Amino acid sequence: MASQTRKKRKSQLADMSAAVTAEAPKLNTLEKSKFDWEMYKGSALKGAAETQKADTMSASERDELEAQTHGGGSGLGDVKGYLHRKEFLDRVHDLYIQAKKKKKKKKKKKLYNRHTWSVLAHCRAATDIDIARQ
Repeated sequence: MASQTRKKRKSQLADMSAAVTAEAPKLNTLEKSKFDWEMYKGSALKGAAETQKADTMSASERDELEAQTHGGGSGLGDVKGYLHRKEFLDRVHDLYIQAKKKKKKKKKKKLYNRHTWSVLAHCRAATDIDIARQ
């Protein structure tokens, strides 16, 4: 019995102290922005926070915000919401870059052809002079 080691019992006081002194988990920038946005919209107001702070947006403003986020705005046609607009702008940008590259390639080819023809014409003129001398 002497060879057995006794396990040390955990102190409840240490657990309580750790719980009191523990820091709240830190929020990253994205989580904090999302939380702040929800607070601004008024949807995160619950319990005691409702009594301290009035709703910052009216119901019509919230409906308009939801329509802009999910349903698109007026005059946008089929483009709905932020993500759809972002995808649309990315596609337009890609098409613009492709058109720019195509135009540059065409211009480069045109300059190359013009230079080639001028060199050929110069060579032909030189050979015509050589033939005339003979």
